[in-house]
Amino acid sequence: SGQWVMPRPGPMEVTLSPRARSIVIWIGAIAGLFLLLEAFHAIRPFIWAIVTAYIFHPIVSFIHRKTHLPKHLITVWLYLMLGLLITILVINLVPSLIQQAEEIQSRIPEAVDKADAWLERHQLERLERLGIRADFVDQRLSELGSQIATTISDAVLPLVLGTFTVLIELFIYLVASFYFIVYGDRFVLAIRNILSRRYHREVDRLLMDINTTLGAYIRGQALLVVIMSTASYIALRILEVDYALVVAIATGFLELIPIVGPWSAGAIAVSVGLFQDTTPFGWSNLTLAIVIGLVYFMLRQMEDVFVIPLLIGRIIHLHPLLVIFVVVVGTTLGGILGLLLAVP
Repeated sequence: SGQWVMPRPGPMEVTLSPRARSIVIWIGAIAGLFLLLEAFHAIRPFIWAIVTAYIFHPIVSFIHRKTHLPKHLITVWLYLMLGLLITILVINLVPSLIQQAEEIQSRIPEAVDKADAWLERHQLERLERLGIRADFVDQRLSELGSQIATTISDAVLPLVLGTFTVLIELFIYLVASFYFIVYGDRFVLAIRNILSRRYHREVDRLLMDINTTLGAYIRGQALLVVIMSTASYIALRILEVDYALVVAIATGFLELIPIVGPWSAGAIAVSVGLFQDTTPFGWSNLTLAIVIGLVYFMLRQMEDVFVIPLLIGRIIHLHPLLVIFVVVVGTTLGGILGLLLAVP
C-alpha cells in the first residue's frame, strides 16, 4: 500500500561483561541471604522438609530400584506407615510421658527441700568455713525451684496458642517434603543447569560432597537419638529409676549437642536417682546415683567406639571448641533446626 509500518520492538537483550555478571550474582546472593534470614520463620517448614528428604530419599530410591514402582506411590506408602507408627507411639507413650512430666513439675519443690535438708545435715559447717552463708544457699535453692516451676507453667500457654500455626506449618512441611523426596534429583539438576557448562564438573563435585556430609550426618543423628533413647530407657527401667521415659527421651535428644549434651543427660539421670523416694536392690540413693553415672559413662563409650563410627563416620573434622561455638550460634539463630544443621 506504500505505507511505512514501524516494526514492533523485540525483547531487549542485555549482555553483561564477566565482571558485571559476577557483581550482579554477588549482589543477588547477598540479597537472597538477607531475605532468608529475615523470613526464616516462613521457610522453616521447607528446611525441615529438606532434612526429611535427606533421611528418607535413600529408602525411597532403593525401593524404586528394586520394585520399579513410581516414587510418589512409594512415598505415600512410607508416609502412611510412618503415620501409623507415630499414632501407635502417641497412643501408648504420650499419656505416660505427660504424666511423668507433670510429676516432675510437682516434685521440683520437694527435690529442692531435700537438697536443702542434705546441705543442712552435711555441708553447713564446710560452707561457713568457706565464707558462704547457709541462708544464702537456702534462698538460692528456693528461687531456683520457683524459677523452674514457673518456666514450665509459662510454657503451656504459648504452646496452646501456637497450635494453629504449627498445623499450618505441618501441612506445608508434609507437601514440601513429599516433593523433595520424589523430585529432589530434578531440583538439584535444575540448579546445576542454571550455571554455565564449564562449572558443571566443579558443581557436581561440590554437590556430591555436600550431599555425602549433610546426608550422613542428618541420618546418623536421627538414628543416634533413637538408639540412645532406647538404650538409656532399658537401663533406667532395669535400675527402676523414676521418670525413665522422660529422662531417656531427653538423653536421646541431648545427644544432638556435641560434648556438652551427653554430660547434661548423665547429670539429669544421676539427679533423679539421687532424690527419688525408692531404690532397687536395697541400695542407697547415693549408690543408685553412682551406678547410673557408670551406666551412662559406659553407654557413652559404646557410642563413641561403635555407634558414631558406623552411623556418621569421621566426616566432621572440626576442633571441639569450634563445634561448641557453631552449636551455640546455630541454636541461637535457628533453634532445634540450627542445632541440627550447624555442625555439618
